[in-house]
Amino acid sequence: MVDMLAELVKIPSDPFSDKQEVLDYVQSFTDQIHMRNTLFGDAQSPALLAEYGQGGVVLSGHLDTPPIGDYWSFSQSQVASGRLYGRGAADMKGTVVAMLQAAADLVLRKVPVVLAFTTDEETTMQGAAALSKTLPMRRAKAIVVGEPTGLRVAHAEKGVLDIAIETRGKAAHGAMPHLGENAISKMMRIVRGLESFKGRIAHPELGTVTMNLGTFHGGNRLNVVPNKATAEVDIRFPPPYPPISSTGRSRSTCGGSRPRSRCAGSSPFRRSRSIRTLPTFGCFGRSREGRRPSSYTHPRPSITRRSIRAWSSTVPAKRNSPTRRTSTSRLNPSRAPPRSTRSTPSG
Repeated sequence: MVDMLAELVKIPSDPFSDKQEVLDYVQSFTDQIHMRNTLFGDAQSPALLAEYGQGGVVLSGHLDTPPIGDYWSFSQSQVASGRLYGRGAADMKGTVVAMLQAAADLVLRKVPVVLAFTTDEETTMQGAAALSKTLPMRRAKAIVVGEPTGLRVAHAEKGVLDIAIETRGKAAHGAMPHLGENAISKMMRIVRGLESFKGRIAHPELGTVTMNLGTFHGGNRLNVVPNKATAEVDIRFPPPYPPISSTGRSRSTCGGSRPRSRCAGSSPFRRSRSIRTLPTFGCFGRSREGRRPSSYTHPRPSITRRSIRAWSSTVPAKRNSPTRRTSTSRLNPSRAPPRSTRSTPSG
């Protein structure tokens, strides 16, 4: 598993990379264990659905990562002191490798299983939207999403509001700033207003609103009054506020300014804590109440001691569900795996 994870981590899969390479690597494994593979989505957001049998549990994850960035103390896929380092080693290529190995074991035991992997979780999540319309996902007995929560079950998550802001000013010489209008100063007032958002809303399980100023750009010389500034802000908020409500509240903090902005988000969610144990996944029952998981998407959720039993879909399958041509390959390492079919969900 370590060797497989090392190979997977070395494959670039950030938002600026071609996702086909990482998808091909995973598909070559599912081909060899006799799973039926179908590709969904477009070239920018491809997603893989691999099936063995019918009606199995869905193991789901994403193959993309944020950009690698700089100032790493270890090289990508380096193993040191019993740990493997690299972008995506935990979130979540490590989980993907574990799911692939689990699927191989289930196939040997002739137990139905479904793998659902996306490549755009860090950006548009169109792959997940495409997979959610497929028959195996809609009829799944359970769906296990392998985000890194320290092997502790999380039943709630904050919503996300991503805001891109642009302010305009008027350029002038730095010796005569009164003749200009500083776009960075405008942006700073807006950011301070958004920061006042933090801590306003409290939730017993998810905590308060958080805000992160992720990017900031403005100006080109120190002796020129900047006429443009841009920033991107990440706001996480608990129930009951949906993105549109939070958008309105965030605009009310801008001190009367009306900057150009673009918003995108997703609503928070919470599932009942009284979920019945699913014996097959009893290993997840070792979580400790109140311990904080490691995932950045679960700031402070309350954790149950029981295993999650994913709820069956209450929406009946549509007659026009996507028709897929699927194929299996016999285990033959010397032969290249067959190409998967690509399907675009309807509806």
